[in-house]
Amino acid sequence: MILVPLLRYAYGSDYINSYCTLIHIDEKVKNHLILYLIATMVNLAPITSALAVDRLFFSTFDDAGTTLVPQRVIREAYRRLGYEIEIYYLPGERAIHSANNGMVDGELYRIAKEMYQNLIIVPVPICYIKHSVFTKNANFQPDGWESLKPFSAISLRGYKYAEKKLKEHGIRYHLVNDFNKMLELLEEGRYDIGLMNMLDGLKAMKSLGIKDIKALEPPLDSLPLYHFLHRKNKELVPLIGEKLKALKEEGFVKDVENQVLSELLEE
Repeated sequence: MILVPLLRYAYGSDYINSYCTLIHIDEKVKNHLILYLIATMVNLAPITSALAVDRLFFSTFDDAGTTLVPQRVIREAYRRLGYEIEIYYLPGERAIHSANNGMVDGELYRIAKEMYQNLIIVPVPICYIKHSVFTKNANFQPDGWESLKPFSAISLRGYKYAEKKLKEHGIRYHLVNDFNKMLELLEEGRYDIGLMNMLDGLKAMKSLGIKDIKALEPPLDSLPLYHFLHRKNKELVPLIGEKLKALKEEGFVKDVENQVLSELLEE
C-alpha cells in the first residue's frame, strides 16, 4: 500500500489518472481514490521527505475556465517560496470540503464570502471574476441579479455565491454538475439563461465547439478571488500573501489574464 502513494507523489496526477484508466475505474471512484491517497500520504512524511521536494496539495473546481488564471498565479507564487504544488480538480462541493477537512493543504481559490471553519483566507486577491449571463435566445441587458427574475436559470452545483443570490432574488433555477450540461440545456431551450463566470463559459463553449450561445453585457458583478489555506498551514499565509502582492505589482497577473483570454478566444 506504500508503493502507490509513493509513485503518486513522485509522478503527480498523471500517474493516478493513467492507473484508473488502465483498470477501468470511473471518475467518481477515482476522485475518492485520489483523496484516500492524499490522506494516506500524511502518514508517510518520513518516507516521502526523501524525495526532497516540498510539495503542497490544493483542491479546486474541475473543468473550470476560471481556474486557468489562479492556477498559474498560485503556482508561480509558491515556486518563489520553494514549493511545488499539485492541484486536484473535483466537483465544487467535494473540493471545498476536502480542503476544509484537511485532506489537502487548502483551496486554490474561492470568493471571500465563502468562509469555512478550518480555512484561512490569504487576504490578497489573486484576480477578479465576472459573473455573466449566458443565453441562446434571451435578449436583454442584465442590470443586477434582480433583472433575472423573469427568466429560468441554470447554475453550477457548488457555486455558493450564485446560488445564494438566486435564492435571495426569488429567481427560478436548476443546478447542474458541470458546464457542459448547462450548455446542453441552453442549446435545447429548456432554460433561458445560464450563470457562469466569463472564463468558465468561454472555455466550455470552446471545448464543445458551440457558437450560438452568447454572454450578455454587462456582467452581473465582478468579485475578487482569494486563496485559502487549511489552518495547519497558517504560517504560510503571510508568506504567500507577500508573493501574490509582488506578482500583481510586477504585472504578472495581468499578463496571465491576457494570455488566458487570448487562448480561449482563439479559433
